[in-house]
Amino acid sequence: TLTKKKKKKKKRKNPQPKRKKVTSSTKKVSEAELRDARSRALLYAVATNDDADSGVMKEFVAVVDEALSVCGLVSGLNAQGHLDARYRFFRRTYTSVSCLRRAREAVETEASAWAAALADARANESYFL
Repeated sequence: TLTKKKKKKKKRKNPQPKRKKVTSSTKKVSEAELRDARSRALLYAVATNDDADSGVMKEFVAVVDEALSVCGLVSGLNAQGHLDARYRFFRRTYTSVSCLRRAREAVETEASAWAAALADARANESYFL
């Protein structure tokens, strides 16, 4: 007869709990919570004397400002009835403040072009269906 041997699990010497990676799909934050975190970070950056902590907090404030700006512009495009599907479900991941600034500038360009197209359509008495 054959017997099966059970493999013993090796125990780690220093077991640490696995950290859950926080992504946009695991933790959703409302705009109000984000603005609250921004204001607390700005208050901490102004109040602290540590340049390293202050720099990190100021960078966080800049990221939140840019992200909220992009969200506002995209919401404005949706409210004005923009026809491009890219802005209906706008979810992007950016790695730096400079990437966010470029995204904001691109959306601002699109918003101004859309506003000009709407103004032209109203002036010519032709409307989008």
